[in-house]
Amino acid sequence: MQPITLTAVVDEKRRIMIDLPEDVPTGKVKITVETIAEDVSSDFKTRREQLIAKFNAAGIAVTNGKYAPPDAVPLSQEERERLWKKMAAGKTALELIDEEREERL
Repeated sequence: MQPITLTAVVDEKRRIMIDLPEDVPTGKVKITVETIAEDVSSDFKTRREQLIAKFNAAGIAVTNGKYAPPDAVPLSQEERERLWKKMAAGKTALELIDEEREERL
């Protein structure tokens, strides 16, 4: 039988629901999962301009090229390594932020 390519969405519980065509025989199958990177390059410039306009309107746009507040302190080597290990684990930024908040509670 010819391979069938399907596109599915993985939900928050890391599950996929798939309805196969009627002509697929029952029995053992081989499943390969490959993530699909979303193409955001086409509308990136528009989104960026919209965000800059919103930040300007709110008076919080960064115009001096400095992203840290004046009282910011550089990270220690231990803090850098801890953050690097977390980011290397393949988690999203939101998951890392949630974990950081949980550690402080």
